[in-house]
Amino acid sequence: MKTLIHRTVVAVVAGGLALSLAACQGSEQTDPSQDTEGTAVNTSQPDTSVKTQIDGWEPISRGSTDYRSIILAEELVDGDGKGSRLIIQEGIPSSQSAEEHRKNLLLDMQTQGVSVNALPDREIDGEAASGLVYKSGGTSRVVQTWYVVKDQTRYTIHLESEEGADEVSAEATQVLDNIVLGG
Repeated sequence: MKTLIHRTVVAVVAGGLALSLAACQGSEQTDPSQDTEGTAVNTSQPDTSVKTQIDGWEPISRGSTDYRSIILAEELVDGDGKGSRLIIQEGIPSSQSAEEHRKNLLLDMQTQGVSVNALPDREIDGEAASGLVYKSGGTSRVVQTWYVVKDQTRYTIHLESEEGADEVSAEATQVLDNIVLGG
């Protein structure tokens, strides 16, 4: 009798699993961690926004970059540095300073053999900003990565030179003076 009950339970469980698997196969599943463009979205993060207040920069497809959790992607469309790109990633809660974030990335990149240098500190949107400069491994762009902590939210800002440039142009760098963080 015990064996018959055991076999019946096993058969019912196996049948349920088979039906569940059959129902899932071929059905399209929506991943809530992806937006409509396939870009990763962290649903547990605070709402953050950002904008630029400077002429000459236009939105580009967020999918045209290798970055995740992008809240702004723009390209300089004319002038010195035409083709430079500004990419800002979603703000995340942070109790560290911008300088601490820079130190962590600097050590990580140096460990990976990347030639990277610290940039002089500056302000972005009235907050202390600490940055690095390095040559992108995937493109022929020079990249400045800046960390800014505002209202205990860390923003990561990437300013990329135009293709093939040896540095980010002064005109492109002006965008850093015209970023408004928060929301």
